[in-house]
Amino acid sequence: MRRIAFISHSGGLDSTTILYRLLHEGTFVYTINFDYGQNNDIEVQTQNRIIDNIKSNEKISKYFKGNLKLDITSITNALSKVKTMQGVSGEVKDNTGHEYYFPFRNLVFASLTSMLAESLILELKKDSDELFEVCIVLGIHKHTDIYSKQYWDVTPEFSKALNTILHLNSDFKNCEFKIFAPYENEYKSAIVDDVVKYNVPWELTTTCYNPQRRGINYIPCKECEACLERENGAKESQVWLSKYNTSLKINEYIIS
Repeated sequence: MRRIAFISHSGGLDSTTILYRLLHEGTFVYTINFDYGQNNDIEVQTQNRIIDNIKSNEKISKYFKGNLKLDITSITNALSKVKTMQGVSGEVKDNTGHEYYFPFRNLVFASLTSMLAESLILELKKDSDELFEVCIVLGIHKHTDIYSKQYWDVTPEFSKALNTILHLNSDFKNCEFKIFAPYENEYKSAIVDDVVKYNVPWELTTTCYNPQRRGINYIPCKECEACLERENGAKESQVWLSKYNTSLKINEYIIS
């Protein structure tokens, strides 16, 4: 059975870590970049650097199948409330995160990812009876209340419900569709552990909600909930600390 994974990849630490984990495990992977009106230029720059890093790694590059870009701004631009929820200031002033909440984001992304996956698998199966395990990847994890509230679409219950829906697609011959969410019951520290284990280029990833311009580049603000949770994940990862000695280093990166 051939295992193929499809992952919504923002260039962030979580999705990039899962991407490298899957590639090191010998799973064929397609990445998908969604443009829904966020800081997509920064995401695209970040993702391109990460993909270049993968292509330069002979051990894992053979499993990387390509990157797909999907523009859904025609939908999101019509939702005036989305802009209100995201906030017009571009600043995070508390720990609620609602200023950056996108309604049903993970459900929409998982559905569109599944649609693209099935279309590509149909092409692959035209002249083959090969068995496929098709993984729709969710980069969700548990959050500590100190840094971020647990949104409804990053819970194990959400993942389980999606898996049930995918299993309804049982008529798809010789294919098993499933959700792959390896960190759904783990905190950020487990992801940071795997950053070290799978040699993830963390310095190429970006997590910050409010990147600050420095000349032609950007640096993380180190104050938003995403930056704080990323630092705390490193602080609670003995694997990280044994290598780098400090949790602060994980937010020392430049987006160029």
